[in-house]
Amino acid sequence: MNLDELTDAMTATASGDYKTSVRLMVKCLRVIPFPVPDVVITGIELARRYWKHGSASETDLERARVACWNYLDHVASSTNTIEPEFCAIRAVICVLYPNAPSDDIGELIDFFNQMLRGTLAKDDEDSFSEKVMAVVEEFTKKQ
Repeated sequence: MNLDELTDAMTATASGDYKTSVRLMVKCLRVIPFPVPDVVITGIELARRYWKHGSASETDLERARVACWNYLDHVASSTNTIEPEFCAIRAVICVLYPNAPSDDIGELIDFFNQMLRGTLAKDDEDSFSEKVMAVVEEFTKKQ
């Protein structure tokens, strides 16, 4: 399965709904290998609290998103979409918006998938779609 097919499958699973899409993307973050910068861990934990449990606020999401961007700016990598560490941060940023940043949910999921794939070592790229589809299938069963 290529990246476009994976994006289509995720978009269909979420039925184009932003909140459902983000909850699915949050689950997919588990394929990010560790270690990662602390802002990634904090962002993932906060996103889970907000999207799954409702125990974080929109202000908390904004603070986490700003912390991620500040980290990228501090290491002069706010446009780096190649290094795994920075791809992980960019993937997390995708789930730290309480409202859709654009009307095109498929575009958001596509960028998220590109960043998520960028977190993996080259030898793991073949299994990327399999790992993410396993999460999508699990998510679908729980809906």
